[in-house]
Amino acid sequence: MRKWSVVVIGIAILTQFLYVWLQPGRQPEVWEYETISRNFLNGKGMTIRYLETEYRGLMHPFYPLLCIGIYWLFGGSQRAVTWAQMIAFGGLAWVVYEIGREVFSKETGFLATLFVCLHPGLFIYTTRKLHPLLFDTLWFSLFLLFTLKIRKNVNVGTSLLGGILLGVAFLSRSTLVLFAGLACGWLFRQWTFYWKKKFLYISVLLLTAAAVLVPWAIRNAIAFQKFVPITTTFSLQLWLGNNPHASGTSLTPSGEAVLSRDRAFLERIRRLDELNQSRAFQEAAFGYIREHPLETFQLFLKKLYYFWWFSPQSGLWYPSSWLLLYQGWYGTMLGLGIIGMWRGFASPVRREMVGLLILYLFSISFLQSFFFIEGRHRWIVEPVLLVFSAEGARFVWFQVRTLCAEFAARLA
Repeated sequence: MRKWSVVVIGIAILTQFLYVWLQPGRQPEVWEYETISRNFLNGKGMTIRYLETEYRGLMHPFYPLLCIGIYWLFGGSQRAVTWAQMIAFGGLAWVVYEIGREVFSKETGFLATLFVCLHPGLFIYTTRKLHPLLFDTLWFSLFLLFTLKIRKNVNVGTSLLGGILLGVAFLSRSTLVLFAGLACGWLFRQWTFYWKKKFLYISVLLLTAAAVLVPWAIRNAIAFQKFVPITTTFSLQLWLGNNPHASGTSLTPSGEAVLSRDRAFLERIRRLDELNQSRAFQEAAFGYIREHPLETFQLFLKKLYYFWWFSPQSGLWYPSSWLLLYQGWYGTMLGLGIIGMWRGFASPVRREMVGLLILYLFSISFLQSFFFIEGRHRWIVEPVLLVFSAEGARFVWFQVRTLCAEFAARLA
């Protein structure tokens, strides 16, 4: 099955390569990361103009730094970044195979790999957008696989490696932080040796992750004359999901930006510098949460629902047929995934590992729901959901095959 998984991944990457290569005139959709990268190469530092002020801490740094390196090596080629995303996609598909094999079987791992390679959203974000989604998903899934692996065999070296991986994941996206804590607790429970040794390995992992973040934190301290661990936009993200005009996403159902709904507040924000904008968003968000606890809780539940299903804003920027096709795909995968979870919990041998995967899925969705939800946020965890979908599909296929055999035997 491992060889077949390699074949499937190879075919998927070749398909992506041909899709891009056969459209030489198509330019990928770019985001703020592109401007930050180009500004750095033009001697302006990792800056961008946003909300009428210069931002130096708008985004997590991993993807802009990656683009800077690729542009420097390949003469500013956006295609080269797309190739890097394809490599990340291949790595992600392989990690999913390993997770499926570790928790269930080689067959489940292979089928999960096939599902990942067929995922329409991941295909679009790999080939048509310059966006960190593939790398966020890769680092998150890789840390999950690492956690599964070291439950059996751990030493100081593997703890160091895990810390480096966790630190890089944080530089790519911070919403892994809750799962990181839960994973450490899960490992503490899984390991059977003396508690002081457990504490040593967990401490090495966490301290190494912190050490990976130190250079960027020093850069921010120099830039802002203040401790800013990664970005200045935590409060903006929180406000987008918790304000009088919040819809659960960054847009209203009509497609208008939530940020533009309160004109007076927006005008006041635009007169401030980066750190004061951050402070104003924080005060406004926490003020709303304190004054409207019931509405905040209702918004949280709505956002959690949007994370695992669809918001009214889904498909605003895509043809309706695309949305219907994806809803059919996702609904099928979600149903099979629930069956796969049930199958996993039914096995005492797999129950602990299945529990870790569920902690991964729900800790990230839980934390994201404090902020705001876009469809792509679920795609970060969807490859792991597809491991359960693969196990569910195998179970359904076995049941159908058994029923058909029994029916054929009766007819005979």
